[in-house]
Amino acid sequence: MPLDQARFMREFNETHREEFNPELFKRDSDAIIEAIKQVILSCEGDKYYTLKLLSFEVIENYEEIYNTLRNHEESRKKKGSKDANNYDFINIRDTDIILIKVKWFIRHNGLERVEDNGVTTEVFDPEEILEVLIAIPRFVNKYYFKLAGNYYTTIFQIVDGSTYNNSTASQSKVDTVTLKTMFIPVRMFRGFNDKLRDIHTGAAIKAIEYQSIIFGTTVNVLYYIIAAYGGIYNAMQFMGFNCINISSSPILDDNWYCFEKNNIYISVFKKCFDEDSVVQSFVATIFDAIRKDTTVDMLYYPGFWLNNLGMAFDKNANVVKGAFVLDSIERIYDIGTKNNLHLPMQDKENIYCVLRWMMREFSNLRVKENTDVTTKRIRIAEYIAAVYANKLSKSIVRISNLGSKVTLKKVAQAIYTTPMYIINNIALMSNLVSYNDLVNDLDSLTALKYTYKGISGLGEDGTAIQPVYRYVDPSHVGILDMDASSASDPGMSGMICPMAKLYGNDDSFSNYQEPNEWRDNFKPLNDEYNEGCTSPISFTGDAPMPNFISRRDEIIQKALDIDKLECPIINIKDPLGVLYTRYADKLEEMEKEEANQKSLFTIH
Repeated sequence: MPLDQARFMREFNETHREEFNPELFKRDSDAIIEAIKQVILSCEGDKYYTLKLLSFEVIENYEEIYNTLRNHEESRKKKGSKDANNYDFINIRDTDIILIKVKWFIRHNGLERVEDNGVTTEVFDPEEILEVLIAIPRFVNKYYFKLAGNYYTTIFQIVDGSTYNNSTASQSKVDTVTLKTMFIPVRMFRGFNDKLRDIHTGAAIKAIEYQSIIFGTTVNVLYYIIAAYGGIYNAMQFMGFNCINISSSPILDDNWYCFEKNNIYISVFKKCFDEDSVVQSFVATIFDAIRKDTTVDMLYYPGFWLNNLGMAFDKNANVVKGAFVLDSIERIYDIGTKNNLHLPMQDKENIYCVLRWMMREFSNLRVKENTDVTTKRIRIAEYIAAVYANKLSKSIVRISNLGSKVTLKKVAQAIYTTPMYIINNIALMSNLVSYNDLVNDLDSLTALKYTYKGISGLGEDGTAIQPVYRYVDPSHVGILDMDASSASDPGMSGMICPMAKLYGNDDSFSNYQEPNEWRDNFKPLNDEYNEGCTSPISFTGDAPMPNFISRRDEIIQKALDIDKLECPIINIKDPLGVLYTRYADKLEEMEKEEANQKSLFTIH
């Protein structure tokens, strides 16, 4: 039988030739909608002010979109205004959009003084329902946005999968690891505390100390964790050790270091301290927190640490400020970042778990190769949503700075945006969404374009890009086209290989896993301590392990469920941090809650 050469070649190609990855040629407006929804859900909370998403409606019909926008603009006009409604006219330079109608339930969980016609009244827990319209661009003709009558191309942005470090910075003075969330970067760096002196030998003992920069302020990382988990006991259990004791008398044992400050003694098992940097940081944090008027009892109360956290942002602050800071840091950990982290759930369940992981794996994250493209991923929908997230993140910081002065009106103002906010700000992303000037119909080439630059990427805010990022890396082979590069900005943009594989829901270039060996590494050390040493602290029950909420917050919430507080958290009126409310009959219940918490532990 004669060989059918054409048939043979076709079948051979079909079975042996590597095919294009169809995912690289897809653009989906629904992905943008989902990214926006994740940003909105990440803002929900129910502590010192409540934000709850009541409804999320997607409007795609052109006539309904137009009428909804027209009615919205009419409702926002001031009484008596004679200004024309923009939607009374047909815009010949049309924008193709999808409209999202969001309804928020907003409540200020506290007391407000409202003035009406010269009469001031006190209102508990004022609330309202706020409607916010969000217009997003719609993909048309496969890969394009139609904005103001013009077509714009969208290209992939290559971003870090989770963290990056400053090892490529030419003038970096301290080791820094950064986690990029949708809202705001979380930077962590490692320094040293040289103020510790062992009372047994008089020798100075240097300790590693982990600091962070979030909301533009440098704060000891463990301040967040100890304040959130209700004090030293819970925080130690969360961090995975119990080899530290704080008391008014020293431990006179050669196996222990003992540090004294203002007649308070911090004792720690030597081997744990010498071999574990997080134990060192915990000891150094407690040492730094002790002031002249600090007592041992104060160190075990959540209010003391909330106060210290607040003072890290404002020297005149109190527990109210600390509580608002915790609320804000929990809200910046968005759902998208949580889903995209290549970690088991126990290490990414909340922002405090992530901070613990970053401390524990700091050395491994510090040597992570930033130029390795296999630990990066591509995105389009997320950077559209990031425009909206950036606005909300600034609002979250602003509300946090207000502290107890927050009001219902200010919360509503913070989350409100004009309907065309995203559309109007896309013009700022010229590296990612640019005017379509193609003179041929090779749309497939457009679909494969990428850039490292743009929102939350390299060169953001005019920062200089290190030359190493422009070089070809061995990891690029089979993922990025070696022959395609921008003439004006070499190395920062090019083409993705059409056969490149994508992994997971986050479209990573590989199925890599983050370094996460700290439990196995620390277990032998912890076992040796527990077997060979009698701890001065014994746990008589399971300490509360709160998820996003501290023991003190639970007490406050119970009081709120029964009656109303003057403010969710008010100034401390005694050195031990007992909260006072307007209602004297609540004090006994709250003190019992504190006693129950302390009874979980016995100090020998």
